Amino acid sequence: YTEAFHRYDECGDNRRIRALKSLVVATMLAKTVSDHVVNPFDAPEAAAYKNDNEITAISALIDAAEQKDAPRFDAVLADPKNKRAIFGDKEFFKYLEPLIQ
Repeated sequence: YTEAFHRYDECGDNRRIRALKSLVVATMLAKTVSDHVVNPFDAPEAAAYKNDNEITAISALIDAAEQKDAPRFDAVLADPKNKRAIFGDKEFFKYLEPLIQ
C-alpha cells in the first residue's frame, strides 16, 4: 500500500486517499502482531493527508476498536461527517464491515 500511495500521489491521482486509508488499516492491524511498525505519517508525502476527513475517520474508528471502546466506536460510526469515509467506498467498506459487526 505504501508504494501504491506514493505512485498515486506522484501522479496527483485521487486514488491516493484510498491507498492511504488501506495503508492506515494495514499499519494498525500490523501493530497487533509487532511493536516495530512504521507510522505511515512519518513520510512527508503521507503527513500532508493526516488531517484529511477520510483518513481521520478511519483512524478514529480503528483506534476505538483497538482500545475496545464501544461507545466511541459507535460515535465515530454515527458522526455524519464520517459517513462518506466509512460507508461511501464499497470496495474499502468490505474490509471494515467485519469490524463494524
